Amino acid sequence: SMNGIKAPIGTGPWMLKDYAENQYATFVRNPNYWGEKPSIAGFTIKIYTDGQSAVSALEAGQADMIYDMYESQLMTVDTYNSLKKGGYNSYISDPVLTRILTLNSTVEPFSDMSVRRAFATCLDKKTIVQSVFGGLEQAADTYYWTGTPYCNVGLKGYDYDVAAANKLLEDDGWVKADGQDYRTKNGKTLGATFYYDSSNVVQTSLAQIAQSQLKAIGFKLDIVGEEATANISRQYNGDFQLC
Repeated sequence: SMNGIKAPIGTGPWMLKDYAENQYATFVRNPNYWGEKPSIAGFTIKIYTDGQSAVSALEAGQADMIYDMYESQLMTVDTYNSLKKGGYNSYISDPVLTRILTLNSTVEPFSDMSVRRAFATCLDKKTIVQSVFGGLEQAADTYYWTGTPYCNVGLKGYDYDVAAANKLLEDDGWVKADGQDYRTKNGKTLGATFYYDSSNVVQTSLAQIAQSQLKAIGFKLDIVGEEATANISRQYNGDFQLC
């Protein structure tokens, strides 16, 4: 277009030869490339919008390689593992992002540090990694992966310890009365609402697991799935306890 890019230009080893929007892009060697020439003459990137057709293309020999970021959910953990078992070569990158449960420390109950610490201590990340991610992701004890430049500074995460979490709450005055599932303090029930993107399989599973794990310390987690853009704007506006 007149306002946008008329044609891609660059100094890399490849040049775009052919392109059809939302279908494919074909690249060939750039004869003027300054560095070492690529060993193959060219390649085509095909665009698949659903996982089953991408996997079928691989199995039918129509694709040599499929690439997925887990969040796009083209390939479930089960699909990945079955392809791997089927003899396909597989590769998982080092961590490039961190999944974070965000506690809003400006509102109750997370304005109470003991509650935040108990929350962090009673979530069993190893179980979550196995049950939600099939062991394909690593448990995160820090905000950034330690392999990220300047981030390996010896920070220690919270160990999973339900007894320690219960003691923190007990000492903080959150009491579980006989026959009650949830703790109370000054007439208030210990709990929060977790808002998540209902279209995201990962977030849905996480919400359900967190709900059951938090019950072990007498914490009532209400889970509310909502539309993705509403969920993101809620986070930006700070209109949440947990997301």
